[in-house]
Amino acid sequence: MTLEIQNLCLAIVTFLGFGESVSPRHDREKIIEIFGRELLDKVLLVLGEAGAIEVNWSNNLTLAEAGELVRREMQRRHPDFDDLALDAIAWKYTYDWR
Repeated sequence: MTLEIQNLCLAIVTFLGFGESVSPRHDREKIIEIFGRELLDKVLLVLGEAGAIEVNWSNNLTLAEAGELVRREMQRRHPDFDDLALDAIAWKYTYDWR
């Protein structure tokens, strides 16, 4: 994993507050302070990509199953992302659909 991907993964987790917050947050200032505006833009693109994944809810998916589907799809699209970043993305996705 490159340093750029490591930083992006860390920025995703930090931006969302995964593992620290009870619900996803969007800490833009913290990401800009630590990583810079360019990386914030990449975080927002990744999260937008995840949010745009089509889930067929007519298959009676549970929220957890939909989150796992999104996690797997993001892992397919971004195979270098670490588990923590993928978990954070799925967490945000399921929170947004509650």
